[in-house]
Amino acid sequence: MRKNGLIIGAAIAAGLGLLWLLSRRDVTTNNEYMKWLDQKLIEWKPIGIPKISCGTYHVFASDNIFVKSNEAVDIKFLEMLEETNANLVVLYIRPDEFTTQKTRYMRLINKIKSDGKELFVGIRFNDGPLSFSEYDTLTQQYIYNVIDVIKPDYFGIVIEPTTMEDWHKFNATDEQWAQYIQKYSDLSKRLNPGIKTAVAGHKKELNFLRLCADIPSLDIIGFNIYDRLGIDQNLDKYTVAEDCSIAIDYINTKGKETWILETWTSYKPTNDPSMIPYDVKWIRVMIYYAMNHNMKMYVPFFTGKFIVYTDNQSDFETALYSNVRTPVFTEFQNIVMEYQL
Repeated sequence: MRKNGLIIGAAIAAGLGLLWLLSRRDVTTNNEYMKWLDQKLIEWKPIGIPKISCGTYHVFASDNIFVKSNEAVDIKFLEMLEETNANLVVLYIRPDEFTTQKTRYMRLINKIKSDGKELFVGIRFNDGPLSFSEYDTLTQQYIYNVIDVIKPDYFGIVIEPTTMEDWHKFNATDEQWAQYIQKYSDLSKRLNPGIKTAVAGHKKELNFLRLCADIPSLDIIGFNIYDRLGIDQNLDKYTVAEDCSIAIDYINTKGKETWILETWTSYKPTNDPSMIPYDVKWIRVMIYYAMNHNMKMYVPFFTGKFIVYTDNQSDFETALYSNVRTPVFTEFQNIVMEYQL
């Protein structure tokens, strides 16, 4: 389960957390899938007008995409995200990129803060083999050299632990990961008592997320939900012991905030504009799902699709600087207007 490389626009799926799925065929059986979306838009529509915070993912300033982009795109893309009026910006930052382009990163970060947005920073390391012990050591360095410098509002200590194991070629138990989270959540709070610490996982990591619910210093447990498998236990292809909603409801009882930190119609999105109607409905279905489970934050993932469905960088930048917006952007903007705290 890896995401590799730079995919611009519609498929900006660079090395970031993903939810395990059986196949994309479930997404592309279009008539049946649209029927499911329409059904959930009715079934899950919340009563009254509940409120939830909303965030956006700045893909161009995250992971290894940052070094392949430039400062002008950083700012222009941020301006597009801010048009949604969501109150959180998410960055996944690698320490090498932060160190070598610190001035550029800090300009973007300072603009996010000065524009009145909250900042979530998720930890990332360069691809390549690491032992769990080496990963642990790098995390401690990251907290001192990146988090303590940036001072974000939120710190994602690990996003999808099994994805990190896959990327870095090591194995760790859920219990080892939980101990790691407790150690570095505690350290983060000692350095910056006001910071909120977070983890996130997908539907194959629910045991880990449950263990994290017992960590006193941890504030937020996020769920990365791509496609309907794992959130609808009535599906014939349902294959895990429990759906995410059971874990979400349990973790809420433990006094933690639950978030949807990543979501989209699929973790391998297509560049085909014919998927726009599905993506538009998914964006709304999932905020209904989040509100029905008393979740506190909602963040869609592939925000390049807010501008254009393409894998051509030149076409993407032309659309970005021409202020093009897709119906997916418009729907998310509408959702923020309707439901954001």
